[in-house]
Amino acid sequence: MAQETQATESPAPAPTEVRKFWKYERTGSPEAVLEKGEGPVQDADSLSPTQVLVKVAYTSLNPLDYKVMRIHRIFGKVAMSFPVIPCEDFSGTVLAVGKDVKDLTVGQRVWGVKDVRQLLSTHEGALSTHLVCDSSLTIGLPDTVSLKEAAGLGIAGMTAFQALTEQMHMRRNQRLVVIGGSGGVGTFAIQIARALGCEVTTVSSTRNLTLCHELGATYTIDYTTEDVLDRLNDLAPYDAVFDAVGENYELYKNSYKFLKSDGSYVGIAADFKLSYLSLKLLRDFRPRFLGGSVHKYTDFTLNVQPKLLKEFTDFFTEHHMKTVVDSVHTFDDALGAFQQSMSSRSRGKVIIKISDDA
Repeated sequence: MAQETQATESPAPAPTEVRKFWKYERTGSPEAVLEKGEGPVQDADSLSPTQVLVKVAYTSLNPLDYKVMRIHRIFGKVAMSFPVIPCEDFSGTVLAVGKDVKDLTVGQRVWGVKDVRQLLSTHEGALSTHLVCDSSLTIGLPDTVSLKEAAGLGIAGMTAFQALTEQMHMRRNQRLVVIGGSGGVGTFAIQIARALGCEVTTVSSTRNLTLCHELGATYTIDYTTEDVLDRLNDLAPYDAVFDAVGENYELYKNSYKFLKSDGSYVGIAADFKLSYLSLKLLRDFRPRFLGGSVHKYTDFTLNVQPKLLKEFTDFFTEHHMKTVVDSVHTFDDALGAFQQSMSSRSRGKVIIKISDDA
């Protein structure tokens, strides 16, 4: 009698993990062009030697996210290829690392950025459950900083930090005006300037005066009830102006009334709209005798570098700074997050929670 052999069942293949994301395949407003998508998570074995695979916990919005998205379609066809997954800032947990990555380990909490050049070349931003990113722009997160807070550090925090320290060289006992002190960049700028030993005056609306005081502003000017120029003239002189709004040409034109002759006037609110480009031409080329300013207006652009992430992380923790969070939206409510960010009424950072277990 032949011996009966028992068939053995082959193990079921592991299910492929699904990556979810928001993308756009043409330029336009977020509500018109953003849509959900799905695909496989990149296999860990396919990572380049210096790449990291991150399970994203949170991302945050920056004005650049919707400004690039709504760029005129003619420019979009020239400068971009599609589809694009938006958002530069992220926090999360490392799932896999390339063979040359030494400073990050699987399971480690991290934060980082996909700068705009990477975003336009790879089309892979952080509004996604999983993200493959450059290890040089990803850094371990101190235990004292939450993943939610870390998601807001990226573009906004580093812009304020690099502008005030490397561009403007702010130092102890100098006097600084922050225009737009309640926004994502402005809330960081106030804290950084105070940590550097500067005296800060902010320009904001009534509802944000208390917040600016709490962050460290000595003087707060309410642009809805006060004449900003007169008030600055009364408090003058100032060493520098940090403009996180970029729309008040009259204030810039009259900066000689409150800003020292060798003072700096730096703005970060660049846009692709024709109205902004016209304003930039006025600031850059209109001579003083035709109504221009005696001060040069510097359009500052963040230069993302690996050492900057480390320097800002250390500075943030050493000076017990905080990320001001305006609101936290679910992944499914990404459109609501964009609407809030574009409303010009958000205070601090608009955050999107990507992972339910974050």
